[in-house]
Amino acid sequence: MIFSNFFMLTFYITAIMQYNQIMHFKFFNKAASLCLYMIALNHITSAPAKAATLPQDNKKAVILTYHRIGEDSYPDSNIRIEQFNQQIEELEKGGYNIIALPELLDAIANAKILPPKTIAITLDGAYESAWKNAIPTLLDKDIPFTLFYAANKADENAAGFMSWKQLKKLKNEKTVTLGVLPAYYNHTAHLSGSAILASLNKARSRHREYFGEEVKYIAYPHGETSNSLIKLTQSQGFTAGFTLRSGPYYPGIDLYDIPRFSITEDFADLERFQRITNTLPLPMGDITPNDYDLSGVNTFMAGFTIPDALAPQIDSLNCFISGYNEPLLNRLGTRIEIRLDGHEIGSRMRLNCTMPENAPRNENVLGSDEALQWRWSGMLFHKEQEESSPQEDELPALQE
Repeated sequence: MIFSNFFMLTFYITAIMQYNQIMHFKFFNKAASLCLYMIALNHITSAPAKAATLPQDNKKAVILTYHRIGEDSYPDSNIRIEQFNQQIEELEKGGYNIIALPELLDAIANAKILPPKTIAITLDGAYESAWKNAIPTLLDKDIPFTLFYAANKADENAAGFMSWKQLKKLKNEKTVTLGVLPAYYNHTAHLSGSAILASLNKARSRHREYFGEEVKYIAYPHGETSNSLIKLTQSQGFTAGFTLRSGPYYPGIDLYDIPRFSITEDFADLERFQRITNTLPLPMGDITPNDYDLSGVNTFMAGFTIPDALAPQIDSLNCFISGYNEPLLNRLGTRIEIRLDGHEIGSRMRLNCTMPENAPRNENVLGSDEALQWRWSGMLFHKEQEESSPQEDELPALQE
């Protein structure tokens, strides 16, 4: 960087001298030359330092998930139809690389370089409102997506959910991939091992019965998972598990702990959408606690270590916990320690950590050629709670 600035300074001075000689400006005295020299020096020394880059930065993708579309009575899990259509228009015109989920998983598994703003779309719950208000648009525009459904809802022909007939129709579409939720749509992470296995096995067997194949992908209800649930999911032959903790997906993230950004109406404005679809990795190591299930824990404390390459930017890192004011954040070298003093742990809490990063982006994004990007990593903690119906249940708050 020093040598680069030296040569740039030499270039500016040479240009000034040549300009004087060509124009024969006798009145272009030393003071004027010195002024130009200072302008050139200021231009060089004030140039912003190049932002840190990580090996994962060009191998990342963002997975979006939608739930209800156009069910305004459920704002915590719904996106309004006009918001959804605006986001689809952005995806079409904003230079996005939309790929099917299986293709994305293959690319990440093989550490392939991906274009900026590579995304995949998922729909959770197989709601009737998604069938009516979102899926026709996605099919008409050949936008690939993955739908996660709960077998019990289809078995019961439950009001507000898709039927087996509708799911079969989708299975025949070339742009659609089907995945499952556990058969019983509830807080699965807190069930007994035998109850979890029963729910997973029924989901697998019903999928095999109706579609003649083994299902590969599972989404955890309400985004909640735990070490025990992940182990059981692996043992049942699933090849990937999807949470609702936010952040981009990139090589090094556990295949059974894949993050997705959940889109709901309070967090569906275009500026946020542009921001999250171009987030960068914020890798974390030595994470504590080592389980998202905090049942039996009374005091919340968390910690992680960021890569050395991000150490110069560590003061710009911020973390937020849904439902709380800014938590106590201690920075110890590249180690971050977080705690909530004097606060009871909620039944579900999001921890989102972000770090601003100046990097070139599409000129149409946030109206700037040099717009702000964010490194982003999220966690979703939860405790055992009384069961409630999916219709009445709220998704964990999306505080940023």
